[in-house]
Amino acid sequence: FGLPGTLFGMVGAGVLQVVWSYLIVKPVLHAKNIILSCEQIFQELRSILKFGFPYYFGNTLLGSIAGLPLMGLVRQLGGLEELGYLRVAQSIAALVSFIPSAIAPAAISYLSSTASTRSDAGEHAYLKLTHLRAVWFLLLLSTSISCLFLPYIINWLYGANYRQTVLLSFVYLWISLGTGIVSMSVQYLLVRG
Repeated sequence: FGLPGTLFGMVGAGVLQVVWSYLIVKPVLHAKNIILSCEQIFQELRSILKFGFPYYFGNTLLGSIAGLPLMGLVRQLGGLEELGYLRVAQSIAALVSFIPSAIAPAAISYLSSTASTRSDAGEHAYLKLTHLRAVWFLLLLSTSISCLFLPYIINWLYGANYRQTVLLSFVYLWISLGTGIVSMSVQYLLVRG
């Protein structure tokens, strides 16, 4: 549906995400007798940013800062068509790279809780190894399956005009697997403080 369909889809997805999050979080808050308030919101934001800045900087901010000028360079040297191919490859890789990002909040919580006491050193090492193996397996499996069906995925999502992005998407998927492993390492550093 072109640009209007894209904008409507993005707004609709955002609204559905808010509603879905509310429906998931409300029963949990009620069951745990947690009351949300905004009394000390700026102090909490400051402490969260202070604690998580290396993670946010490495995983989100740095990629955004470096990515925009590089996309501009691709557009300038290769044109809009090449930039479109790059964006298709990036979005295909994002389908796989969401796995470590989705697991990260729970993993950081569990790993932090077991790292807090010396008596849990064995449990902490076991959880860390289990997390590393599970995410590595999921990344390897999803990357391999995506690469096998890549021509069909691109044709289904973007149409036959983007068939040329198969090789670029293949390379981007395997780079994304490496990035997922690095993302896990950043989580381990964050847990260690």
